Amino acid sequence: MQEQLQKLAVSKQEVLHCLGIIGAGFLYSLGINLFVVPAGLYTGGIMGFAQLLRTLFLHVTGLELKIDIAGIINYAINLPILCIAWRRIDHRVVFKTLLSVTSTTVFLSLVPRTGILGGDKLAECLIGGMLCGCGIGITLWMGGTSGGMDVIGMMLLKRGSHTSIGHVNLIWNLALYAICAAAFNLSTAIYSILFSFISTTSCLPSGMVTLMSFKMVCSPVSGVETV
Repeated sequence: MQEQLQKLAVSKQEVLHCLGIIGAGFLYSLGINLFVVPAGLYTGGIMGFAQLLRTLFLHVTGLELKIDIAGIINYAINLPILCIAWRRIDHRVVFKTLLSVTSTTVFLSLVPRTGILGGDKLAECLIGGMLCGCGIGITLWMGGTSGGMDVIGMMLLKRGSHTSIGHVNLIWNLALYAICAAAFNLSTAIYSILFSFISTTSCLPSGMVTLMSFKMVCSPVSGVETV
């Protein structure tokens, strides 16, 4: 009887975690569509790469879409990464990450891309960074990730690589913002870096993020071959 109650408690906790991740996806989408997109900024990670691909696609085709396809591109890139991660890291982390990426994609398509600060880029960096950072932080707190480079970093750690998740993100973002500076202008890159710094700072204390990432990577996965 006690074992059944414990399983029920764990089940309820997992449901609450999933609801928290969905709410975090909504929070993140508000930050992107109400502040980042109107300011013409680019986030880091796979989402930032997806935004660059979106901008290139719209520039080449000349289309004006009512929804931001960056979320859809981000989803398409994350799917094969998560398929590989399923055999490498804890299934619960992969599932919650998929839930995070899916809910974010849906909300990015539903939340209108409307600037509400009258073009004040600094304020949009600050508020957008805090909203996105809180969304990512809640997702981490609930046992998932926002996908992309975080998952790749965790798989590298699982393989015994000495490269940390932070280093993977740093190298990727440096290349991403260098492209932003070259393709657009230095101002766009600087404001995007500022946004990234604020969102990372707002996410969680670095020690907590590192600890949670370590726990995710080291969690045993039944029936999964360790490479």
